[in-house]
Order: sequence, then C-alpha cells, then structure tokens
Amino acid sequence: MGNELFSFPFNRIPVEIWANIFIMCLPSQQYIQPNTSQAPLLLCQVNRAWRSTALSLSELWSSISVELCESDVERKLEGIGAWLGRSGVRPLTISLHSGGVDLEDLPDLGWRDLESKVFLDPILDLFISLIGRWEDIQWKLLGPFYGSILSIHLFRAPLLKRFEIDFNLGTGEVTKPLFSMLSTSPLLTDFVWHDNSDEHVCQFHKAEFTLPWSRLTQFHTNHYLGVKKCLKVFGLCPNSLAALCPLLFKARHGQPSPPVYQLFTNSKH
Repeated sequence: MGNELFSFPFNRIPVEIWANIFIMCLPSQQYIQPNTSQAPLLLCQVNRAWRSTALSLSELWSSISVELCESDVERKLEGIGAWLGRSGVRPLTISLHSGGVDLEDLPDLGWRDLESKVFLDPILDLFISLIGRWEDIQWKLLGPFYGSILSIHLFRAPLLKRFEIDFNLGTGEVTKPLFSMLSTSPLLTDFVWHDNSDEHVCQFHKAEFTLPWSRLTQFHTNHYLGVKKCLKVFGLCPNSLAALCPLLFKARHGQPSPPVYQLFTNSKH
C-alpha cells in the first residue's frame, strides 16, 4: 500500500515534470556533497520508480564536491566514478579539497610520496580524464606537488568558465603545464588563485602571464602585486576586468606589512 501511494501519481505525471521537481530538490550549494540525507541520493531511496528516474537525470549528477583523505581510496574512486558516470555529457562543476591529512602522523613520507603515489593522483587522474567537460572547477589541496598536473597541458578544457585553485603550486615544473592548459581555454572568464605556502610573499612568475588575460573578467589572488604588474595585467585585458589582490607595503626596518587587499577595476565602458 505504501508503494502505491508513491507510484500511482508518479505514473500519471509526465517525467519532464518530475525531472523539474527533482532538480529543485538539489541542495543550494554550488558544489554538491554526496549525502544520503540529501538529493540526489535521497531521491534514490524512496522507491524503484523514483530511483530509476533520478538515475536517468544527468542534471542531478553534474556537480560534486569531494573531500580527499587517505582512507577508502578505492571505494571513493568507485563512488565518484558512478556519480559522474550518471552525468552523461553535461558540463561538470567539481570541487576537490583535502581533508584528514596530517604529514606529522606519517613519518618518512614527503608530500611528493604521500600525495602523488598514495591517493591524490588516482582521483586527479579521474577528473583530468573528464577535462573536456569541465565548466566550474575548484581545487583546494594541501601540499606542493601533484604528479598528475605535470601532464595536464596535453589536454584541453573547451567548456571551462571558472577555475579556482588553492594550493602551493611550487616551482615552474608544476605551474607551466597548468597555466598552459588554462591559456587554451576559450571560455575562461573567472580565475581565482590562492597559494597556501608558508612564504609570506607569493610572487608572480613568468608562467602566470600565459593566462588568457584577454578573456578574463574576474581575477582574485593572494599573490602580492606591485603597481607595475597591476598595470601590466590591465594592459593585457581588452575587456572589463575586476581584480582583487593584495598590495605589499614596506614598513619600518624593511619588514613587510600585513597585506592590504585592493579591488581594481578596468572598465572599458
């Protein structure tokens, strides 16, 4: 009797209407954290009809937020693959962030060994294999080195509109392939770049100026920019650009003062 209460009206209402209802049930967050108490996973638990419909709607599975940890990597990979496999060919919104990792608990392992060989690279490899469908990407990762990124310049992201990265990129060995990929993304307009290294001053390197500045309209960074570099950036931007970045001022005795964030606008209208 319980199933009939759900299945009877379901069978009489067009699938398109149920699809709209299911989509409205999604969490309001931009990046959806898989949770059995929220849509879309919750919808799959009502009955077979709801589950079948939910699994067939690619719109429900095109956004995901993944917290990385060193446990249950294979199970997490399987879950991510199944989730994104239901998204069909839709553009993807993905957030990838580190969690539960403490190098002090893992002696004799550097970031290169831990992050690259143990658990991060397999998951990054999965996401990079879908780079052709990236639309909105957020990476907030601990550590200075990720082996998968070294080959990212071999791929193209034709649908990428927004890219947010928050981790210590380290040397040009890593920055070059990443910025090379971004420079060939024709739809990229919004770029956020934070560096979580212990360096008080994060400097721009030559590779960063290979960004598609002519297409950017939003640029946020915690890298210190001087007036000359700000002018250079704006000179590369024929479109309107809003940039939020810190300026570095020298205090007494030559010590740097705390950063002062400044919003710069380059309006062409």
